[in-house]
Amino acid sequence: MSLIKKIKKIINLPFKEKKLLTECIITLVKTSLLIEFFPLKWIKRELGAPVTNANIDNNYSYDEIIVKQIIKNIYRASKLIPWKIKCHPQALTGKILLKKNKINSYLYLGLNKDNYSLHAHAWLKVGNRIIIGNNNLEQFKIINIFR
Repeated sequence: MSLIKKIKKIINLPFKEKKLLTECIITLVKTSLLIEFFPLKWIKRELGAPVTNANIDNNYSYDEIIVKQIIKNIYRASKLIPWKIKCHPQALTGKILLKKNKINSYLYLGLNKDNYSLHAHAWLKVGNRIIIGNNNLEQFKIINIFR
């Protein structure tokens, strides 16, 4: 899709949707820069409290419509930013925006070691559902979970 078509599509969005998209873009840029240039210990405030798998409460209610809108706009915003947005900033952005809407979520950080390389992955879970980063999770060993 050309840039002009994308801009027209954004302009035609309802105000509330434009506001959320703008918030997603700003938060994705912020989290991308945080992750790229600062150590994990500086980002912990945004991540939330660390928990163990045993302490996870999946039985809570949440507004599914808000969750879907946030996910949709995170993916939409990721396509509008001029650099590749990976799973870590997407998951952290989702966590921040869900927290702002008083929706509990769990951010998982995992590692996969194959031969001579190490791969990291982040995913976000609300209730029993993985909403961001739901690909090849069986390959990753959970190293941290944040509430």
